[in-house]
Amino acid sequence: MRQAAGALATLAAAAGLAFATTGTAYADAYGAQPFGGGEVPGAGEVPSGVLEHQITGSGLTVDDQWAEFESVAPVCNWEIEFHYIDAYNTTYHVDEGTLNPGCAAIGNRTGHQPGTALQTGAACAVLKYNGTEVARQCHSLF
Repeated sequence: MRQAAGALATLAAAAGLAFATTGTAYADAYGAQPFGGGEVPGAGEVPSGVLEHQITGSGLTVDDQWAEFESVAPVCNWEIEFHYIDAYNTTYHVDEGTLNPGCAAIGNRTGHQPGTALQTGAACAVLKYNGTEVARQCHSLF
């Protein structure tokens, strides 16, 4: 019985040490936002689809971003932008994407940004169709 109690105490101490040890807090995130399925003022008829957004980094430091849309019918004149919003809900930077004048049912964009420090707030992927925002997917940064 005494050995079991000793082993349990050792196990508890090791577990406590494991939880007390600090390390790098990684801030990887993935999200998806449905869009479309109807008329959007300024964009016209927008097919149903989903905008996916993934961000990797640590804390307020972003290393990579990726965004992709998939739709049931082709989207024409599309672009994906990355927007950065501060804690007061003010956009402080827009990383404009490339306008893709063709039509596609799948489109993506990457943003390799090793070590980019951002403000507390949000990092968003924004899908534009004919120059009008049709979807936005954001991740909180703090």
